[in-house]
Amino acid sequence: MKTALRIILVPVIFVLSILTLFLEFIFNSIFLRLLSLLIMIGAIACFVEGMVLLGWIALFVSFLLSPYGLPMASAAILEFVKRLKDNLESV
Repeated sequence: MKTALRIILVPVIFVLSILTLFLEFIFNSIFLRLLSLLIMIGAIACFVEGMVLLGWIALFVSFLLSPYGLPMASAAILEFVKRLKDNLESV
């Protein structure tokens, strides 16, 4: 019975492994930090030009792309997925 369950869970474990690698690559890259910097510069330009609402929106998007925004949330999700994969492998 335990062997049959392991055979059934192999595709799930494989998908979780691929998802983990993909999330680590995307959210730990320098690309998000550079994009955040460019958006922040654009937000400052919006404030200088008098487009305050657009500047605040750009600052919010810049925060989401910064190391404390989405990457921090993805780290928590990534840890959950890793634990789930480890628990499924131990079955």
